[in-house]
Amino acid sequence: MIVVSDTIALTNLLKIGEADLLRQLFGEIIIPAAVEQELSKIAQHAEFLIENHWVLIEKPSNQLAVRKLRTTLGEGESEAIILAKEKNADYLVIDELKGGAKAKEMGVKIIGLLGILIEVKRENILPEIKPLLERLQSEANFFVHPQLFARILEIAGE
Repeated sequence: MIVVSDTIALTNLLKIGEADLLRQLFGEIIIPAAVEQELSKIAQHAEFLIENHWVLIEKPSNQLAVRKLRTTLGEGESEAIILAKEKNADYLVIDELKGGAKAKEMGVKIIGLLGILIEVKRENILPEIKPLLERLQSEANFFVHPQLFARILEIAGE
C-alpha cells in the first residue's frame, strides 16, 4: 500500500505519542520534503523522523504542478498532493479542507485523522478509539465537534 502524508494528522499523532499507529495501519508512509522540513522545525518531531525507518522522504518530480498549487495551498499540502498523484497513492493523509478538496478534485483518494482512527479500530489495532479522541482533544487541541465525535464512535461501534 502506498500512503503519502501531509503534516497535520502526523503532527497531532506525534503530540500524543501515537504516530506509530500509521506504521501499524499502513506499514510505511511517504512524506514530501516540505513536510519533513515542517516537522523538523519542531524538535521533538525531528527525532521521530530520524528514528523511524518506516517514514520515507521523497520530493515530487513535477515542481511546476507544486508551484501552481502553492498559489492557493501551503507548501507541505502542495507537495503531498502532487507526490500522492505521481505515486498513484492508495491514500493521501490530509486534514485541511481546502487541500483535501483539491486532492479529491485531482483524483487522489484521501483519509483524515478521524478516518485513520476508524480504520485502526476496524483492523483491531486498538480495542477502542474514544480515549485516543479524547487525548487528541485535550493534548493536541484537535477540535472535533461533539456531533462528529459521537458519529465517529458510532461508526467505530463504541
